[in-house]
Order: sequence, then structure tokens, then C-alpha cells
Amino acid sequence: MRLAPVGISEKDAVLCFGMSKMTQVDESRDINAKYKRLLYVEMLEFLGRVAACKFQGTEMDALPLYQKIEYILDDIFPLVGEKRKEAKHTEADEISESDDEY
Repeated sequence: MRLAPVGISEKDAVLCFGMSKMTQVDESRDINAKYKRLLYVEMLEFLGRVAACKFQGTEMDALPLYQKIEYILDDIFPLVGEKRKEAKHTEADEISESDDEY
């Protein structure tokens, strides 16, 4: 996070990281190895949380999450010499289903 020009504080980055971690079996054992690395699904969760955190309380807060994530990826990918591929979006991408239906 220090290398990427994402624009969130280190405190917020640590919070996003911690909240993206899944519960581990035997968390009390070998805690350092398990918590310093992100699984793929945890990394996706982390990117979503960073995107939500960065734009919270700004005029861009109303953007759909996928657009916020695109901005984050545009900040991060140049660090590894990559560029984000444009994705095709539909109106269904902007409609989310509520968890209340469960």
C-alpha cells in the first residue's frame, strides 16, 4: 500500500486487510504465516474494501463497486508493469441483490 498511489491511510489499509481475512482453523497456531498472506478470494475482498474505503464520503461514493475497483486497479497495476483490460458491463452489473431475501 505504501508503493501504490491508492490514497488511503495505512490505518485504513490495515483495517481493509484484516477484514478481508477468512477465519482459519487453529488460528492460535502459526498465526504469522497464515495472516501475512492473502488467499486469492481474500485479495479480491481486500480490493473491494480498499475501493469502498477510498471513495467513502466523496462525490464518487455513489459509483457502483465495480467502477471503484477499476480505479484501484488502475492505481496498482502500473507498479508491476501491467494495465487493466476494459471489461464489458451491462445494466445487470449495477443492480445488486439484497441479502434480505435469505
